[in-house]
Amino acid sequence: MDVNANTSGWVSVYASSGITVGTGLEVQNKNSNLLTIQESASAPSVDDFSGRLLRYCDVVEVWPGSPGVWVRGAMNVIQINVQAVPA
Repeated sequence: MDVNANTSGWVSVYASSGITVGTGLEVQNKNSNLLTIQESASAPSVDDFSGRLLRYCDVVEVWPGSPGVWVRGAMNVIQINVQAVPA
């Protein structure tokens, strides 16, 4: 499922994709700009830039049981593909 957003803040991958929190995921950056991904139960603060950087076409696997997954686009543009990973 593709998720697109234009925002300067963090976006919940679970809420944006409609996938149940805690489900294992594969998340791919489909934008040529860098994307930051972070696991957290609540939204990271606006001045928090920590997390893993994803370049174009990079894929990250989120293990089942994650409390939440958040992404932030370097240029305020988020274009990701999200797939639920069967347990």
